[in-house]
Amino acid sequence: MKMRQLALLFVTGIALAACGRDTNGTGGAGGAGGAGGAAGTGGSGGGMTTTIAHLRQNPPGIGVAVNLSNVVVVQRVDASTHGDVWVQDQGGGPYSGIHLYCNYKVMNGMQVGNCPMMRPQIQTILRGQIVNVTGNYKPYMPTTPAGAPTEQEIDAPMIMPTGMMGTPTAINVTASQVLKDQSDLTMAGPTGQLQGVYVKVTDGPFMISNVMPMEFQGNCPAADASGLTYFGVEATGGGHTLALGLTFHPSSTNSTTLTWCTGACFMCPPAMELNTHTFSTVAGFVDVDSNNMTNAKFLKIMPTVDADLPM
Repeated sequence: MKMRQLALLFVTGIALAACGRDTNGTGGAGGAGGAGGAAGTGGSGGGMTTTIAHLRQNPPGIGVAVNLSNVVVVQRVDASTHGDVWVQDQGGGPYSGIHLYCNYKVMNGMQVGNCPMMRPQIQTILRGQIVNVTGNYKPYMPTTPAGAPTEQEIDAPMIMPTGMMGTPTAINVTASQVLKDQSDLTMAGPTGQLQGVYVKVTDGPFMISNVMPMEFQGNCPAADASGLTYFGVEATGGGHTLALGLTFHPSSTNSTTLTWCTGACFMCPPAMELNTHTFSTVAGFVDVDSNNMTNAKFLKIMPTVDADLPM
C-alpha cells in the first residue's frame, strides 16, 4: 500500500491473507523501519505523553518518542514479519485514531526488526482492550508512485494492556466525506481529520459494485498462487463510490474480525465471498493508500468486523 505484501495464514484449511508493507500489492497497513528509543526494552524511552487527537493535530518531529495513555484497540492483524494495530482515543472523534507498526522480522534466528515486541505478543492484543503505548512518531512516506500520500503512524511500539476493556467507537460521516477519489489526500486536506479514524458511513445502502478495482490490484503471494489479485472492493450508493480495503482477516489468534473476503487468488468460502451484496451502512478505518502498479492514489475504508458491514 503504498502497495503491501501479503503473508499467509492457514485457518481451518483456508488460506487467508494478512497484510504487510511492499511496493507491489495492496492489502493492509504497514510502516517504515527505524531505530528504537532508548528504553531498556528497545522501546521509546520517556517521550511526550499525549492523546492521539493532540498528536495528530500537533505532530512532533519524525522519530520523536511519544506515549499514549488508555487508548482503545479497534483491530489488529499480524503477519510473519510485522504486526499492525489500530488504536483510538476513548470515544473516538476527529483525529482520534492512529496506526501502530511493529516490525519484528527475524532472520537466521535473530530479530532484525526494530520493534521491542514479538509476534506472539502482538497476537495477544484484542479488540476493545485499553492499552498504553510507547513508540516513535514516524509517518510512512512511500517513494512510489509520485505524490503518494503519507500515512500517519507510530513505529516500533510497546503496547501494554491495562487490564481494562473499552468499546471501539465509530463517528458518523457521509459518503461524500470519504469518497475513493479525493483531490487532496494530505493531512491539511478535507479528509485529514478522518485519516486513521474509525467511521460509520450512514447514508447507505451501498452495493458491492466492483470486486476487481484497479486501485487494489496486486500480485498474489508466491507461496499461494501466481497472477494478480485484488485486496479490496468498491461499494456504490447514491452515486458515491467507496473503496473498501480487506485488511483484517480471521486467524487462530483473532477470530473476532472481518470474515468477508474475495475469491481472487485466495481460497474464500462461498458464504464469506463478497460479490453483489448490499450493506445498509459501511464502517471501518479511513486511510490513504497508493498503488505503484497502477499509479492510483485514493482514500479507503477498512472494515474491522462483520458488524461494520450490516446487510
